[in-house]
Amino acid sequence: KNVEVFILHPEGRVSPIQEAQMTTVLDANVHNVCVPGTFDDCQDIVKQLFGRAEFKREHSLGAINSINWARILAQITYYFYSFFALKRKGGGVPVFVVPSGNFGDVLAGYYAGELGLPVGKLVIATNANDILDRFLKTGRYEKNEEEGVWATPSPAMDILVSSNFERFLWYLARDYEAGGDVERAGKVIGAWMDELKTRGSFAVSPGALAKARQVFWSGRCGDQETYATIAKYYARDPSYLLDPHTAVGVYVAETLRSDIEEMGADTVCLSTAHPAKFSEAVLKAVNENGHHLDFASILPPPFVGLLEKPKRCLTCDNSADAVARLIVDNVSKD
Repeated sequence: KNVEVFILHPEGRVSPIQEAQMTTVLDANVHNVCVPGTFDDCQDIVKQLFGRAEFKREHSLGAINSINWARILAQITYYFYSFFALKRKGGGVPVFVVPSGNFGDVLAGYYAGELGLPVGKLVIATNANDILDRFLKTGRYEKNEEEGVWATPSPAMDILVSSNFERFLWYLARDYEAGGDVERAGKVIGAWMDELKTRGSFAVSPGALAKARQVFWSGRCGDQETYATIAKYYARDPSYLLDPHTAVGVYVAETLRSDIEEMGADTVCLSTAHPAKFSEAVLKAVNENGHHLDFASILPPPFVGLLEKPKRCLTCDNSADAVARLIVDNVSKD
């Protein structure tokens, strides 16, 4: 009763089921806020509010997405769980393939490796919004702002700037740009982020890029490949249905099959969503390839009737000032 929850989502950039999961929660202290723009805009607003020290202190702000370290900490367990499950089946060292937008999940894999978990490689699987894949190939972290954020069948990965990647970059800055000096590393990161904001890109040194490539591989999956992968695996086994995010990971894993086999490693693809949350993409993929799958058949019990439930959602301008005013107004009411 002493917590007010504000959930930002980009208008038209989440699936109807995703939106309903949020907006059908009618508790008085839960405020869903629709913002015209993209996921990056929503995330930038939250970061700006956290950067306002007085506002943050006055309202005791806390994040429940991957800005909060606790989210990353919890995700580290996925990798240990998967490793031990693989070993029980006689498997070897895993290569983890992770659908990646905001970099939080795969960053947890990096920390798992740093904690001592045997990891062959971590594979960053991106959709058409491929800033991470391009970075691993070129050493430039570049927004590609002219084209903006592509709307894809895997909307949770439709991100122009991967926020948690900044956390990994800090290690590169410390070890390869700042000679191990922690304070200087912070300044390097600050300069990179300023350059990203003002010029749309920055580049790391060859040594830093080589280190990143020691840990990570990457790959890109376009929209048509996403649909085709869902259809292919459904045709092979109708009891298992890929969601479009997991399909991105599976497709990229297939493109790297020979490299992974050459390492003598086993592939673990992290499945990062339920197909019912992205039913439009799943039904398009399956039914346009000669099958007859209906929406009701893929809904888990809690989703049945969700789209028909009453909804409550506020709208707000795309700015930190507007969201701050909305927070103040709603908190004062309570």
